[in-house]
Amino acid sequence: MSQTRTVTFGRINRRADRQIALGANSFCDDLKTLAESRMTRAVVKVKGGQDREWIAADLSVDPHGVYMTGVLGYTVIDPRTVFDNDSWSWVKGEVTPSAGASPSTMVPFAVNLEAGGRWVAFATSRRIQYRVFQDGFSAVLNHAVRELNLWPTDWEFDLVTSRKTVQDWIQTNPRVVKLVRRLQFSNPGLDLDSAREHMRAMNATAMREEFQAGRNGVLSTDTADFAAKLEGVETGDASIELEARPTDGGPIVRFRSSMTSDTVLIDEFGSDLHRGMELVQRALSDYVDAKNAGGLP
Repeated sequence: MSQTRTVTFGRINRRADRQIALGANSFCDDLKTLAESRMTRAVVKVKGGQDREWIAADLSVDPHGVYMTGVLGYTVIDPRTVFDNDSWSWVKGEVTPSAGASPSTMVPFAVNLEAGGRWVAFATSRRIQYRVFQDGFSAVLNHAVRELNLWPTDWEFDLVTSRKTVQDWIQTNPRVVKLVRRLQFSNPGLDLDSAREHMRAMNATAMREEFQAGRNGVLSTDTADFAAKLEGVETGDASIELEARPTDGGPIVRFRSSMTSDTVLIDEFGSDLHRGMELVQRALSDYVDAKNAGGLP
């Protein structure tokens, strides 16, 4: 059986205080400016561990100007023991620190540059899963933005979940008793719905709402109102948590869109990052095509 690697999908969303209008530059031009700056590096503090210096490099745009690929990684310092030939001993060998990245601390990624796109795909590794990538990728983008003094926005990388994933979970767990929704500003945020209008009026950056079924009751998940609460999970502008009561009377089961992002498997590429970038870009291209065709609601 051939080995595979998981590719996870997300989206870049640019958000500003009170969701003011963004600059005149397109997302494509803005991202190219960051890429050409060579300032896409940042230190991220790790609770209870060694701080990580992240670097996004090898950034290039395909001939059609639709996708940018690159490698995101961080340096680790590992002790290395030099074999002592004189005493023929590993135990007596000199231990020296060695700094560098390894295949598990570097992952290829791709970004869709089309207007209204901003989709991102990255290959996971043993050390870089979705939360770790999310922190590192957002950090390097925002560091470059601040250094270049381009605009007063935060660049955030949000994981995305297709509605079908949520609906499939509900079909398996139909007795939903609780829904929690966290809403953020969309990008560019000029066409605001009533909820986001209230957020801006109150100078808030997020809103949380909770729906709890009555005693021995369940939420109505087949209504238009419930379907509306799923809007945004597929673009990273909202996240939801669901709780359901199993039909067999077992313990409550839970679903979190922030931990159930869209993924796909690709061939394992080992340490060949060029091959990895090609495979990730192809996976992202297929994902975007499916979304544009309505295959990923």
